[in-house]
Amino acid sequence: MNLLKHKHYLLFFIPAFSICLVCCSINKTEKPIISNKYDSYINEVKLLSNDSVALWKELEKLNDKEDIGKKAVVLFTIGSYYSNNSNFDNAIQYLKKGITTAEKANNLHLICEGLNQLATCYRRISDIENASLNYSRILDIVGDESNKDIITREYYLGTLNGIGMLAYEQKLYNKALDYYKHSIQVCDTSNYYNYAVAGHCINKVYRETGKTDSAQFYARFSIRNNQKLGSDLGLAIAYTDLTDIFRIKGEYNKAISTSDTAIYYAQKAQNPYYEGRSYIVAGYNLAEINRIESAKNYILKGYQLANKLNDLERMNQAEKLMVGIYEKQGKSDSSYIWLKRALSSQELLSIRETDKIVDLQVQYKTQSNNLEIERLKVNNLKTVQTRNHLIALFAIALMLLLILIFIYRNKQLNEKLKHNKLKQKLLLSQMNPHFMYNALYSIQNYILKNDPIKTYDYISDFAIVSRSQLESSRKEFVPLDFELEMLNSYLRLQQLRFNNRFEFNIINKLDDNKNEYLIPSMILQPFVENAIEHGVRLLNERKGIISIHYSKNDENILIKISDNGVGLKNSIVNTHTGFDSVSTEIIRERIQVLKKSYHINIGLNISNNEKGNGVLVTLTIPMHLKKIVAKK
Repeated sequence: MNLLKHKHYLLFFIPAFSICLVCCSINKTEKPIISNKYDSYINEVKLLSNDSVALWKELEKLNDKEDIGKKAVVLFTIGSYYSNNSNFDNAIQYLKKGITTAEKANNLHLICEGLNQLATCYRRISDIENASLNYSRILDIVGDESNKDIITREYYLGTLNGIGMLAYEQKLYNKALDYYKHSIQVCDTSNYYNYAVAGHCINKVYRETGKTDSAQFYARFSIRNNQKLGSDLGLAIAYTDLTDIFRIKGEYNKAISTSDTAIYYAQKAQNPYYEGRSYIVAGYNLAEINRIESAKNYILKGYQLANKLNDLERMNQAEKLMVGIYEKQGKSDSSYIWLKRALSSQELLSIRETDKIVDLQVQYKTQSNNLEIERLKVNNLKTVQTRNHLIALFAIALMLLLILIFIYRNKQLNEKLKHNKLKQKLLLSQMNPHFMYNALYSIQNYILKNDPIKTYDYISDFAIVSRSQLESSRKEFVPLDFELEMLNSYLRLQQLRFNNRFEFNIINKLDDNKNEYLIPSMILQPFVENAIEHGVRLLNERKGIISIHYSKNDENILIKISDNGVGLKNSIVNTHTGFDSVSTEIIRERIQVLKKSYHINIGLNISNNEKGNGVLVTLTIPMHLKKIVAKK
């Protein structure tokens, strides 16, 4: 259930306004969106937009020479159909075919329409580079705001909003607001479509930055303009935005009512994506006010729609909500079933499933201990009733001792459970699917280039990283040389991924007995990843350098991780959400747990480098940690 409260929840539901509203809205200004030549035909094909069989039949009827423009229109509609059903691979394939066909027809407006839809598809799968490229191609065709042509101006405004969405997804919120508000300033007052899109985009930014009142104003602004357009899908999206705002403000009854409205319009628009999304959000809100049965019904409806679309993100979200609902009801068996489903919908099934199953086994063991202690209490009470006063006092003292032992043991189990969950969260943040995919893709390139030596080296690095992360997930502490080997392989893979845009060095000033020193598992890699993702990766004019320095003083091991990146002040993450990433916050919590459990002092400090470039992370760990752990 925490997934819905997470700030990145909003990114999962960024709508394809630039595709959907063009296809589903009514233009009250009666100004052509694409071209008068194909305007009537576009309206005919629009009626078939939810019928894939009819679209294919229409495509087969068209002649490549005489009907080439119409063929482009049908190809775009097929692409839109796949996009609305979250099948982005097929959507991109048909949109590219449509653009090629429009180029043969030499129709600039059709070309712009295809580029706009293609950019939106790339944006929805977070391919920022290709999305930006296609938006730039549109601007090359339509020019800037000084162009007074109605049709080209529509595409210029749509592109401003699209570029704003790209900035939003990169957390450049001020830049995104500049694009959105500029599109409102330069558009015609009767352009309800652009007002609706910009209102939706602006309220997203204000939600993300915590300005809920401003977000609510622009959500209602978007609703009013979608009503003027007569766009059912636009209204579904706008009411979904308003639902999120009420949820954030804790006004759950309003959120539930607004969700029902969003579901109504999504059904009218025949858009299963937003219908399923609205069901799941409504279920979450119902669960928050303890209307459990209604919550389950809504979530299951959303889950079924997501399953039909093979929407793994939405399925996983619904599965986690069901886990939480059954935990509230105390139904461990049902919770466990949904937990397994949630794990199976994630890419890193084996590692995540191991930790979750361990957690449940500990919970079941705790429950068994509770039952056993209750039986002991009953037996002791019966004994007190049949024995003399002295024996009764002894029995009571024994019972109190057992209760104290139970409380102490239960406290230890709770600390262990908390620690396991923190380790699991940290492991999930480390096992980045994009990193794994990109590393394997880069290794594949060396295989195709027939370079067996480098292929062998990088496969070995990948195996070391994977094995190390799996091993670390099962241990609280690992030897220092084990961590050094993993970080060396991890950095080599990241160098491969980013085409050697940075260098690294590991400086070890400890003695040769590195195996004698222990450090907490999974504690260094997140800082190295931050140095890459939010530091050296953003450099343009100089090469990145990452240094990992190990040394010691009389009592502690000192580990310093530094980079020459953009630093805390200029980091995108620091500007908008605070420098600490999710994994950094988890590490801070985990350090507190280790301090309490082992009575040790672990220090963490994050600051700018003394030279002014980049970030310095300093960790202080007791040198004799191995002896402390052995005593435990």
